[in-house]
Amino acid sequence: MEKQTVLKRVEINSDGSVGVLLYKQVVDGETVLFSDPHRFVVGAGEDANQVIATVSAHLVDHLGYPAISESDAAKIANFAGQAIL
Repeated sequence: MEKQTVLKRVEINSDGSVGVLLYKQVVDGETVLFSDPHRFVVGAGEDANQVIATVSAHLVDHLGYPAISESDAAKIANFAGQAIL
């Protein structure tokens, strides 16, 4: 069995914030045994990389799941950069 953190959705909200939906999953091969949503927001004007680092640390240190992957972090940061109005 393996724990994984999966990026499900990134959306730009009308106030310029970016909503992120992750799933914390436990998998056995290709079978998902457990899946629980984990949401966070990058506020308009916030440093997306700092928010991502804080959330990743929380996932690892307090919940026992892997950090947000570098490729997923880049996707989130890209959306946050586009949301600046």
